[in-house]
Amino acid sequence: MKSLQVFKIMHVISWIIFIGLSIKAGALIISFIVSIFVNEFASKNLYLGLDLLNVYNFSVFHYASIIVLYILTAILKAYLFYLLIKVFRHLDVNNPFNLTVAKTITKISYVSFCIGLIAALAYGYTVWLSQKVFFAFNWNASGFLFMAGVIFIIAFLYKRAVELQTENELTI
Repeated sequence: MKSLQVFKIMHVISWIIFIGLSIKAGALIISFIVSIFVNEFASKNLYLGLDLLNVYNFSVFHYASIIVLYILTAILKAYLFYLLIKVFRHLDVNNPFNLTVAKTITKISYVSFCIGLIAALAYGYTVWLSQKVFFAFNWNASGFLFMAGVIFIIAFLYKRAVELQTENELTI
């Protein structure tokens, strides 16, 4: 397969993932609102089997805190893929090193770090809360923190490549 075809396929896949994550974030928001204001038993099957009824019965505040953190990570994941789509839109295969893409890749690393940080804090909160009420939840914080570090290094190298390309263009 040619690199341009792979590039286009990755762009389409990024759009599909972005749409899916946006739907997930929207579904979580609507389910949360329904569980708070309409029917508390909606917290039993909040989203794809997510059961937080025990937490809701224990404390609405803790329930809302967990769901808000979960919604925030879902929104940030969708935003991460929006930024990836933005990279595809501004990336020229023939001249890939430009400042707009470098800045967007840096933003992706920051958003990944924020997701990892929020997930790590939420994990600690969940561990503390699970001592008081039974429920299971996986935040996957370490994956996003690792990804943030890798992407930050890539962004740094990409920025340096843009600087070198600019210097070479000026000397010619």
